[in-house]
Amino acid sequence: GRGFAGSRVGPEMTTDRFVAVMYGDAEKTTPGNALTSQPDTPFHSLKKYGTNFLNRLEAAALPSPILKRVTLVDSPGVLSGEKQRDRGYDYNGVVTWFAQHSDRILLLFDAYKLDLSDEFKDVMKLIQAYDKKVRVVLNKADGVSPQDLMRVYGALMWNVGGVIPSAEVPRVYIGSFWDRPWQNTGMLDLMEAEENDLIEDLVTMPQNNVMNKINEIARRARVVEAHTHLLAHLRAKVVAKWYGKREEQARLCTPEGLLAAYEQVQREHDLSRGDFPLPSRMASVLRAYDFTDFYKPSVERSKKLKALRELTECDIPELITRLHSVQKRRQASKASIVEGFRPLRNVRPPPPDHLFEKKLERQAGVAQPSVLRAMRASPWAQPSSHISSPAAALRRGELSAAEAAPEA
Repeated sequence: GRGFAGSRVGPEMTTDRFVAVMYGDAEKTTPGNALTSQPDTPFHSLKKYGTNFLNRLEAAALPSPILKRVTLVDSPGVLSGEKQRDRGYDYNGVVTWFAQHSDRILLLFDAYKLDLSDEFKDVMKLIQAYDKKVRVVLNKADGVSPQDLMRVYGALMWNVGGVIPSAEVPRVYIGSFWDRPWQNTGMLDLMEAEENDLIEDLVTMPQNNVMNKINEIARRARVVEAHTHLLAHLRAKVVAKWYGKREEQARLCTPEGLLAAYEQVQREHDLSRGDFPLPSRMASVLRAYDFTDFYKPSVERSKKLKALRELTECDIPELITRLHSVQKRRQASKASIVEGFRPLRNVRPPPPDHLFEKKLERQAGVAQPSVLRAMRASPWAQPSSHISSPAAALRRGELSAAEAAPEA
């Protein structure tokens, strides 16, 4: 691996800013004010958080091939204590913005320090709405013995489960993610396999990003439809009153009144309860508006709602079908992309071949690959220095994924 301009690794909190690590032809650093002024970057809308935040935002460009596929954002270290948490800008708002616009959120934990500060707990609560993007990384796992590592893992899951009340446990990657000599090798195979899984998860993000965007379009279409019918229902309730319009609107702007409205709209238009917002939050927002000013039912509105239904029922399924056909064509080159994404090792030895062979076996759907077993059993294959397994050949680019996978 390599660092970027201004990066420093240490046991204490070593940064107080958000750093976007992006691809560039040469190494350079762009301050936050200049970065948000460039229309070709995804950070343009961060201007609204003010100068104090922009002074703590920067982009580091590196000529790294990995960054052609992903952009990494290094967030500042979390703080503890009320006095230390006054950053001078809306930190929670910035974290929420990055969570909304990210494809993957990595929560990093130190095997030697599992306690959660107050600010870290707040961050974890903020990203609950994006739990599908969250992955947990337990770093420096080679610094403890295998027996202690199991205790550390259990304590980590206990701490995370106490903050994120979710039925599904987040995916946890265990390892030591830097190029330094291994300390405890008792769980070496596990940590190598975990690193490979994490890399594969990051590699597939650009492909999954298209599906995620389609999913987001479908979700927003359903929310817009439910929102439109709800506002029309609220307007009709208020307009129908000859007198007492304010009282009726005040009654509807309560969680109880909105729940009753949700149930009626859901029955009338065959909608899902999950497409409606939280009643308490929606009630607080609606109090600032006059219901009689809401969009009136009309022929134009009916046409737009019909187009919205066609989008969810016809257009989106067709997009998904096309995407699946494209992914099948790209599946053959996936293994080579994974190896190109893997950081170079200058100190540690490369991952053992048998881990990569197991990955090929799972992808090919074969429990015991006869080709690999025959090569291990061959008496002349072992001493030869120029003959290697298909996994090693695939790693060097001598074979394609289809050639390296064993025949069924």
